[in-house]
Amino acid sequence: GSPAAAAADLDVLWLDFGLGGSTRIGAFLDAWWPRLRRGGFLLMHSTLTNAVTRAWLEAQRERRSEAASDVAATRCGHLCEFETLSLLEPHKRYQNSVSIFQKRDGGWAEPLHTMYP
Repeated sequence: GSPAAAAADLDVLWLDFGLGGSTRIGAFLDAWWPRLRRGGFLLMHSTLTNAVTRAWLEAQRERRSEAASDVAATRCGHLCEFETLSLLEPHKRYQNSVSIFQKRDGGWAEPLHTMYP
């Protein structure tokens, strides 16, 4: 069966943008994003300082904003409800960033484990 047919049991996915254009990335995310549990992380390498990858990253953020306002919730597919943080690796000239997506679908909230510090 397909990867998506299995339960959402993964905590972390790693995707290097060397995978190729947005079509291949879309196919990867269609197959694997559903396997990521709520609160899980998708780490994507090399997303900030390359024009092609930055355009993809900004498009995802835009689609998420539109989906949040119910303008285009049906058009963003699996990668809709998430928070993201991008980090630059300033000691490197190329392939020098990582973006972290946290899956936040289905009313997910940060867990509370204790009453006191």
